[in-house]
Order: sequence, then C-alpha cells, then structure tokens
Amino acid sequence: MIGLWSLETMDEARYWIQLIWSNELGRLVLSLTMLIHGGLAFYALYQRRRFSNMRANEWIQLIFGLSIPPLLILHYIGTLIIEQFYGVNPNYAWMLLIYWKGDIPTGVRQLAVLVIAWTHGCLGIYFWLRLKKSWPKLRGYVLAIALLWPTLALLGIWDASKQVLVLFEDSNWLREVLTLTKQPTGSDYAYLAKWEYGFLIGYAALLVLTLILRQLRPVWEARNGSIKITYDSGREVKAAPGVSLLEISHRFLQPHASVCGGRGRCSTCRVRINKGIENLPPASAAEQKILNKIDAEKDIRLACQCKPFAGEYSVSCLLPADTDNDNLHKRNSFHQGQEQEITVLFADLRGFTKLSESKLPYDVVFVLNRFFAMMGTAVEKNGGHLDKFIGDGVMALFGVNGQSKQCARSAMKAAKDMVDGIHALNKSLEGDLEHELQIGIGLHSGHAIIGDMGYGNATQLTAIGDTVNTASRLEGLTKDLEADLVISQDVLTVAEIDELDIPIQETAVRGRKGRLCIHVLRRKQDFDTLLYAIKKKPKLTEQQQ
Repeated sequence: MIGLWSLETMDEARYWIQLIWSNELGRLVLSLTMLIHGGLAFYALYQRRRFSNMRANEWIQLIFGLSIPPLLILHYIGTLIIEQFYGVNPNYAWMLLIYWKGDIPTGVRQLAVLVIAWTHGCLGIYFWLRLKKSWPKLRGYVLAIALLWPTLALLGIWDASKQVLVLFEDSNWLREVLTLTKQPTGSDYAYLAKWEYGFLIGYAALLVLTLILRQLRPVWEARNGSIKITYDSGREVKAAPGVSLLEISHRFLQPHASVCGGRGRCSTCRVRINKGIENLPPASAAEQKILNKIDAEKDIRLACQCKPFAGEYSVSCLLPADTDNDNLHKRNSFHQGQEQEITVLFADLRGFTKLSESKLPYDVVFVLNRFFAMMGTAVEKNGGHLDKFIGDGVMALFGVNGQSKQCARSAMKAAKDMVDGIHALNKSLEGDLEHELQIGIGLHSGHAIIGDMGYGNATQLTAIGDTVNTASRLEGLTKDLEADLVISQDVLTVAEIDELDIPIQETAVRGRKGRLCIHVLRRKQDFDTLLYAIKKKPKLTEQQQ
C-alpha cells in the first residue's frame, strides 16, 4: 500500500525491511517458517479423516495453505537467494518491470499469492477469534481490516506499476535501474529455474506421499484391534484404537457438534462417558484447561481430544449436533442438565379471551405483541431468562447462572415492573379497549432441574420440577384472590428478606402436600412495600459480623 505514495517511498520502506531479512538469522527464520508452514499443511491433510464434513471455509483454508509454498517459491528465490548468491540488488522498480514487461504470468502469480496468503491467514484468525466471547463485538472491525488491508496493498501495486510503465519509456532511467540492480545473466536465470522446478517436483511428491499414507493408515490401525463405542441412541460402532471419539463419530456419520473443527478450543464436542472411563488415558493439560473452564464433571471429556486405545465405551453427546457460533457462548455447564435453586415466575393476561372475541385478528396480535414486549423487557432488564410464551402468558427463570439470593430479588423487581408496565399499557391503549388489561403473576423459589430440553430446533433451556409447578399454581390463584401477584414465603426466605409488611396467609396448592405460606399483593401500596423490602439490605448474622 506504500505504493500509493510513490515508488521512492516503497524502496525506502524496503531498506528497513532488508535490515530484518537480509542477514543470516533473517534468512534462517524465513526459511524455517516456509518449511514449518508446509509441514503443518501436510500434517493437517494427513490427520483429516474425512473430507465430506468439511465446511467451505475449511476447504479454502486447506487448499490455500497447500498452494502458498509453490506459489511463493519463485519470489523467495528471486529475492533472497538471488541477492545472496549473485550479488543482485533488487528494488521494486526492477521487480515490477519483470512482472509487467518481462514475465507477466509471474506478476499475476505474485498478485494471486498475496490474496491467497492473506485469505488463508484471515481464516486462521477467524477460526481462533470466533470462539471468543468478544467475537460479536470484534467481527465488524476484523472484517473491515481483512478487506481494507489487501485492497490498499493491491491499489499500491497498481499505482506503482503505472509509475514504472511510464518511466520504462525513458531509456536512461531503464539503463540506470538495470545497472543498480546488477541484473543476472540468462544462464543464471536458467539455473535458478531448475531449482524452482526441482522444488515443485519435490513438493508434488510429498503431497502424493501424504495422500498414499492416508490410504494406508486404516490398514495399519486395523492390525492393532478395535474398540467398541455405544452411543446413547443405542447405535454401536467399532473403530481402530488411538482415534479420537469425534473422528469416530464423523467416520460413521454420527451427528456430533464441533464448532472449532476438533481443535480442542470450543468444548462443543464434549461427551459424557457412561461406561469405560477408567480405560481412557487422562486428559491432557490443554483438554483439562477447557474442562475446568466449563466446570465439567469428572465423567465429561472432549471428544476431539479423547483417544481410547482399548475396551468398550458408552458415550452421550451433550450438545445438539447443529450447535454453531451464534449459540456457542450461550451454552454453559447448566445447559447439560443439573439441579439448582432458582426462582420461577409465571404471568398471565386476564380476560384476554373476551377481548380477542370482540377484536379483529390484527388488533389482537397488536395488543399481544405490545404485552409480550413489555413482559420480555421486564424479565431481561432484571437479568432473568425468558423461558417461553404460553398462549397469553409467560414463564421466566431467575438464577440459572447462580446467585439465587440476588436473583430472587430480581424476580420480584421484574414482577413489579410487569405490574407497572400493564398500567402503562392500559393508559396507552385507553379508548381502544372496553376493559382494562389485568395481569396475574406467581412467584416461587426452590430447587428445579434445568437444562436444554426438547428435540431438534425445538430444544431450549428450561426447567422442570415441583418449583415450576408451584409457581404456575400461584399464578392461577391470582384470579381467585383478585390479586396482581402471589408470592411464596420461600422467595422472601431465599432473598433474605426478614420482614414484609404484607399479611401472610396459608393456602393449599394442588399437587403439593401440606400448605404453603404466601403473600398476596393487590394494591399499589403493597408493591411499594415490596420494593422497599427489596432495596433494604439484609441484616448480617453473628457469623457474618
């Protein structure tokens, strides 16, 4: 991109670059970099068990990675090698003359390798950054740089090339450039061409050898016996030892999540080992780091890193096979399924059936969407998880991430915001409704089982258990008690609210043994009292003091 300034500026910049590369250490580092890059490309090709499950961007990265060394070798020979052994002093004017006057295919190849190498590098950075929680915020900036930088570089080459082609008409300038660069003879070029040709032949031979070794690998593995894997669907497969569980799933077309492509970075391929965990080699430091990060239990392993060598195993995939970047960071340890203390909120719109019978469908949908928006805002504003909309009602969970005390208080704040919201909604719809909208809310705290439940695209994080049923029953009581909110004493206990200046009463709850202590809120004064209690700090115990 420096070519956008001038040809002289490009050569000035090249002088400083030469200080890095035009010495023994620089040449050694650059040469090792090319060898390591090529070796990693062949290794990735050999390690890949199947190509049918590769995404388009993975194909591009692999093909581009393999193509960089043969495309770049001429540039490597034409700069560092020719400078070191033939005393040539190349500059940008001389190289651009070769590209556009001496050997146009070489110029085109140089532009191609610039785009290919940049794209290959950007894909590598993308595969790394997309697993970070900050990726959604960084995505726009990274994309802008990825597009802008090579565009400016190509424009710089184009502008400098135009300058060179104009100067080419000046015979004195051309003679000066050829003198300064100490251009090699024709025989020297022919000798270097043989080196390039030999490198390409050797590179092609290594590529063919890698493909042959891939075909021979199953034969070698079969001689070492097999292991038996049983999936939770009941399907049984036999595979060679020393192959990762993820590779086994891919080989036998078993659906298995793997956002990072089996690099041990995302944890989406994790499985529960139901049988045979004692036969598995211990987790490596890298795998254990990821397992600790997601707070995994002892029977959880990363399928891409876990390589059984003998025995029979029963495994359960813990995440849906269609897990992708968009929902990767939404899946924490509790998505696997666990029991914990939460607060459940149920809310329902009263008298909406009569309203829907007297209104046009468009009006019904309009009012419901306004109501749902108000409910959802109240839940999300207070840190709750919007579980589902049920008809003209809603179910929300507070505390799925822990901190049950604070989340119980947040649930009560959300309930008050809902009541305030329904009053505001009635005011905005005044004149359009025959009767004001009314809401009934039930709140209860206790232990429940939470996790991803459902099938296919209908899978979602939800909760089941007595706590959920009780909250639903309390919401149903609001109609009989003509109340806006019925809250159990358990919610106040979890929230560490010792006193609430609202009468407490006992009630029977269908499906639950014994009677439940509840508080019934009907008036604005009741909600003011509740809000005061929420904001009031709990008293410290003697131990805390």
